[in-house]
Amino acid sequence: MKRFLKKIFLLCALIATSLAVMFVIICIYPDHQDGYYAALIDKHERLNSTTPPRIILVGGSSFAFGSKSDVLEKKTGYPVTNLGLYGGFGPHFMLTDAKRFIQKGDIVIVSLEHEEYHPNVIDGGEEMVNLITTYPESILSLSTFAEYKNIFSHILMFLKSDIRKIENAVRGHAADECSDPIYCRRLFNKFGDANNSNIATATKKFTATPITIDTPNKDTIKAVGEFSEYATKKGVTVIYSFPPIAESFYLQKEMFITEMEKSLRPLPNIIFVDNSKDYVFPDELFLDTPHHLNARGRDKKMDIFLERILPAIPTKKIIGPSIVPL
Repeated sequence: MKRFLKKIFLLCALIATSLAVMFVIICIYPDHQDGYYAALIDKHERLNSTTPPRIILVGGSSFAFGSKSDVLEKKTGYPVTNLGLYGGFGPHFMLTDAKRFIQKGDIVIVSLEHEEYHPNVIDGGEEMVNLITTYPESILSLSTFAEYKNIFSHILMFLKSDIRKIENAVRGHAADECSDPIYCRRLFNKFGDANNSNIATATKKFTATPITIDTPNKDTIKAVGEFSEYATKKGVTVIYSFPPIAESFYLQKEMFITEMEKSLRPLPNIIFVDNSKDYVFPDELFLDTPHHLNARGRDKKMDIFLERILPAIPTKKIIGPSIVPL
């Protein structure tokens, strides 16, 4: 028995050492620094360089492709940072990531894609591995055991990433520059919006996938409620805005989306400024997914969004060199 326990202990020690070595390599040689996920680095830097009161957009890629933060900043007077990047990281990650930066006086606008309320999405997927290998500090935004478990279940991706980094370092090769016309770090503006201004029409076709469930994940609803409670205690205003969705996709998910909205609205400490039907647009206004607006779609969405959101945000006036809320 002692021999067996000793072997188990040595195996655990070996695994722990291997994981530690892998993470050190990741920190020394972060991956894909010009890739799409690396945009989170710049979003965090903007938050660290601004002071409250601010407007912070929290959500997935529909916020990245559906926002004109410069216009929102001009209309309100608040510095705006768009944290929207990728829904596949899961609601737990996105909300915890925002918690790290929000301060008293901030206004947080939450907008989670409808898929975020499906089962098995709340703790993200394998793309979390790519995020951490790109931006190691993002591990600070993990908050649940399930997220760590999910990452470790894709340990081979870590190994492949580390092996590639070591090979490139030995050969003196620089990391490949991102050449994607849409999904690159350098295509984001300083506010954190994806720059789709030159993409007027859809570039790829997408298909709506059938939905086999009618009720949203209660744990995701709970996570949104817990976030609003945490934010309210810090003196932060929480506003919820529903995301844009392609009409063909909405028609297949209408029952689910309706139930999702019904489940969200009773949550306390959240200001709801619109409804789930406000941003149902023709498919021709989207890019390669039913949530990524092209330039024309983004303009249409922003017209409605500003009309809904501005009454809920106190305007600001300038007194001398400083800006204070009315």
